[in-house]
Amino acid sequence: MSKSSLIRSLFLLFMLFSLYRIQAQGKGFQVIVTTENDFLAISNKDENYTGSIKIEAQFPEVAKWLPFFKYKKPEESLTIQRFGIGGLAYTPQNLAASEPVTDDRPYASLLFINIGNTSYNLMNGAVLQSEFIIGAIGTSLPGNAQAYIHEHHWFGSKRDIPMGWDNQIGYHGSFILNYNARIEYPVFPGLNAEQKCNWLQLRLRGGAELGNYTNNIKGGLKINILNLNAGIMQDYSPGVPGTFLKKAKDPAPAIRMNVFITPEIRVIAYNATLEGLLFSDHSVYKIPESDVNRLVFDVNAGINVLIKDRFYLKYAMYGRSQEYSGGKNFHYWGGISLGYSPARWNQ
Repeated sequence: MSKSSLIRSLFLLFMLFSLYRIQAQGKGFQVIVTTENDFLAISNKDENYTGSIKIEAQFPEVAKWLPFFKYKKPEESLTIQRFGIGGLAYTPQNLAASEPVTDDRPYASLLFINIGNTSYNLMNGAVLQSEFIIGAIGTSLPGNAQAYIHEHHWFGSKRDIPMGWDNQIGYHGSFILNYNARIEYPVFPGLNAEQKCNWLQLRLRGGAELGNYTNNIKGGLKINILNLNAGIMQDYSPGVPGTFLKKAKDPAPAIRMNVFITPEIRVIAYNATLEGLLFSDHSVYKIPESDVNRLVFDVNAGINVLIKDRFYLKYAMYGRSQEYSGGKNFHYWGGISLGYSPARWNQ
């Protein structure tokens, strides 16, 4: 299958799946578009993790047989299924060179679909999230998109047109399959049915990723402050208020919001975007395994805003410590999410 055919097939599968779910459910549906880019941070350049975009649909669980983690008791839990399509890209600092840029981050990209769920324990506020990432690393589309953006000076970019995408990890495309899972458990659960505003939610987080794209484990904290009408679902399925099962017929508040910060430590066994393909690697340039930092600090902070339980806005700043010897000491970028629910969930 050609790269263009793969992209068309992934997009068609996403659209057909989304339409099927809308017709099958009728009890809730939302679409969230997320883009991350270092241009969305202050005084940044188009380098390292340079950007991504994902379109994701969320809806009540139908395919209960899928192998995802979830809470079993329907009267005490809610499970939301997710289906998305997206892409991301990494680049070195020197974009003008057509030959491999050594001692810098390799060119790398991923086109993917994600299929997963988010399961909420409505009794204690815990969250389970798991998904498959299915896609291709090393295709030409992300590089072509970046070249177009630079050529037409989008976002005010004056950077060189990238010339080295032929040197990217896994050039010509290789199949990717990853299974990712995460759990959050509240220390201070925060909002309940009687509260309008809660000043602090503290949650423990842990997760793991396994496949031929990334292998790692991670753990940290999720700290929510200034939680105005914001329940446990706001960060994951924003159109689904945390107390909707108890107050489904009540008028939606004009606004729900929370401010968050999430520090995490990640222990890395393998990262294809640095180390090359796990099997039959044909990458022109990659970072030697001995130079990859196996312990990385990740942090993000931002704000979630939900208006009338329909319109969603999120802005976040992300940061990551040095990933390999000689790499950037700390790389940061910004992200924006926009979401829409056609009607208030579960009505």
